[in-house]
Amino acid sequence: IVLYRERIPIWQYIVFFLLLFVFAFGVLFLVSPVTGFLAGNVFSWLPKVLLPDASSLYPTSARSAILITLILGLLVDGFVNPIVEELYFRGYLLPRISYLGWLAPLVNAFFFTLQHFWQPYNYPLIFLIQLPLVYLVWWKRNIYISMLVHCAGNIIGATLSLISFGSS
Repeated sequence: IVLYRERIPIWQYIVFFLLLFVFAFGVLFLVSPVTGFLAGNVFSWLPKVLLPDASSLYPTSARSAILITLILGLLVDGFVNPIVEELYFRGYLLPRISYLGWLAPLVNAFFFTLQHFWQPYNYPLIFLIQLPLVYLVWWKRNIYISMLVHCAGNIIGATLSLISFGSS
């Protein structure tokens, strides 16, 4: 059921991981003004807890519950969710739309972006970060590199949230 599991040399994992990570952080910094604009102006109608910097809305009395939630979020969002997403979007869906040729990764990245419906202000960021990753999976027929990059990115994001909460 899950395709695109061809082996690649370890050195390629390292090189592609580093290149994709540098690219992702570059896009993050370049697109952050757009994300801020979208969150503050276009999607300001969303419930405040779905917008960036919602942590100021949490009561201080719920500190231990928030800490437990952030730790569980680190595990779920750092490992479980990205692996499941990669298995479906890159391992299952991408091979099945390969008849679209070079458009298949573009369509796959678009669908992946849309499924993050709770954060539409992040669509440009998600799409731009996913695009080279999906093309790499398609080219190398290997979903493990996308799992590695996706898990690492989510773990860093969740860890930063945990650190930010701990320092407040």
